Amino acid sequence: MRFPFLPKRKSLPSLMVMMGTLLTVGVVSIGDRPSGPQALTPSRSRVLASTPPATTSFRNPPHHAAPWATDLTSRVEAEFPALEGVYKHLHANPELSYQEIRTAAYLAKQLAGTGFAVTPHFGGHGLVAVFRNGPGPTVLVRTEMDALPVEEKTGLPYASKVRARDSKGNEVGVMHACGHDVHMTCWIGTARLLSKLKDRWHGTLVFIAQPAEEVGAGADEMLRAGLYTKFPCPNYCLALHCDPQQPCGHVAFTPGLAMANIDMVDITVRGKGGHGAWPHMTIDPVVLSARLVLDLQTLVSRENNPTDPLVVTVGTIHGGVKPNVIPNEVKLQLTVRTTRDLTRKRVLDGIERMAKAWPPGPTRRPRASTPGGTGTPRPS
Repeated sequence: MRFPFLPKRKSLPSLMVMMGTLLTVGVVSIGDRPSGPQALTPSRSRVLASTPPATTSFRNPPHHAAPWATDLTSRVEAEFPALEGVYKHLHANPELSYQEIRTAAYLAKQLAGTGFAVTPHFGGHGLVAVFRNGPGPTVLVRTEMDALPVEEKTGLPYASKVRARDSKGNEVGVMHACGHDVHMTCWIGTARLLSKLKDRWHGTLVFIAQPAEEVGAGADEMLRAGLYTKFPCPNYCLALHCDPQQPCGHVAFTPGLAMANIDMVDITVRGKGGHGAWPHMTIDPVVLSARLVLDLQTLVSRENNPTDPLVVTVGTIHGGVKPNVIPNEVKLQLTVRTTRDLTRKRVLDGIERMAKAWPPGPTRRPRASTPGGTGTPRPS
C-alpha cells in the first residue's frame, strides 16, 4: 500500500498525512537514534490491531511520483539537519509529567515566525497553536511532551543526564524512553513546512502539545479547559507514534483501531501486620497481593473473549520495610489497555471485584481506584 502523491492545492487532511509521514520517516531514521531496551520502549498505548500493519517507505519517491511530491521530499530533506538538532535537544532535556515547563516554552519558540498563533499554559503546561489559511477543513495535529522516570544508559553524546523529583518526592532519572522527543520533532517540522507551503492548501491547522500523557491525565485537562470550544473544532485529528519494531525508513498503518485506551488503577491491599516469625497472628497483605496479581490475569485469560484485545499489567508492587516484619498494607499499580467501552467497563469492574474479595478475619476492606485514563481509544 502507498499514499497517493498530491497535486497542488490538494485537501489539507491528505497533505497533512503525507507531510507527517515524510517527517516521521526522516527523524526516526537518524543514524544514532538510541536502540535496545534502554531506548525506545513499547509505547503506553501499544498497537492492538487485529491485522498486521501495512508498511510503506518514503525515503525516495517512486519513479512515477508527481513533481509536487519530489519538491516536498526535497524540502523535508532540507529540514533534517535542523530537526536533528531539535531532536537531540529534546532528548537531552526531558521533563516528567506535570513538569513540562521548559519543553512547552521550547516548542513555542520553535513555532515563532511560522504564522501560528500560540496559546501557552492551556490545560496545565499544554500548548495550542492555530494557523488560519482561508476556508476549508480544520485539522488537529497532536504531540505529547512528557518523559518517563527512567535512567538512560545508552551512553550517547546527547543522552539524558536529567534527574528530577517525581510526584511522590522520589529522585529519579528522566528519559524520553517512549519516543515523545521524536513526536515533538515531527510536530515542529510539519508545522514549519505547512506554513511555508500555505499556497498549496487551505483550511485551519490546530497544533496541540499535550502535557501529562504518561499519567493519562493531560488530554482530559485540555478538554476541560475548553480545547474544542475556545479553538476551532477539528474535522480531523492526526497523531503518530514511533515504533522500534518497524524498519527505519518505513511507516506502518492499519485500517480501524491502531492503538488502545489506557486506564491506570491503584490498589491498596490492607492486612494486619506483625512479626515475620508469628505469621499466624497476622493477616499477610504480601501473600494476599501475590494471589491477587495472579487472579487478575484470569480477567484476560478466562473472562474475556480471546478475539477482544485486553491487557492487564501490574507494574508496581510495594510493601514492607524489613524482611522479618509483615506490613499492614501493600500497594499495587496497574495499567489496563482496552479497545471497546464494554470491555473497559467489564475489566475495571472485575478488578474492583477481585480487589474487594478480602478473606474473613479482622482486616480492613481493600481499596481500588482509577486515578487516570479515558473512555475512548487514544493515540499514545
